[in-house]
Amino acid sequence: MAARDSYIVDGYNVLHALFPSIKQTELEDKRRWLAEQLAGFAALRGAPVTLVFDAHSQARSSCQQLAGTMVEVCFAGGSRSSRPTSPSWSSRPTTKCSVRPPRQACAA
Repeated sequence: MAARDSYIVDGYNVLHALFPSIKQTELEDKRRWLAEQLAGFAALRGAPVTLVFDAHSQARSSCQQLAGTMVEVCFAGGSRSSRPTSPSWSSRPTTKCSVRPPRQACAA
């Protein structure tokens, strides 16, 4: 059985690359916008996407499936050294993509 592609996206890295002067008051709308964009991407690729935002002010990580999509939105709480430990994160093969110049194709 062939491994299925999946994508893990660092949400704040993408948002700050696309919107360098983003304001704190715009983050909630931009997070929602990014999740909606990735829902379309996931549907086209037929592959799940995990959108991760580091939330250092939260003690614990939390994830929620975006209704009707293949996108899981996660807020990774704790210190910079802690990462969510969901088994689905570590067991899925991932694909690395770049949003910073030079823009390059996704690579497994």
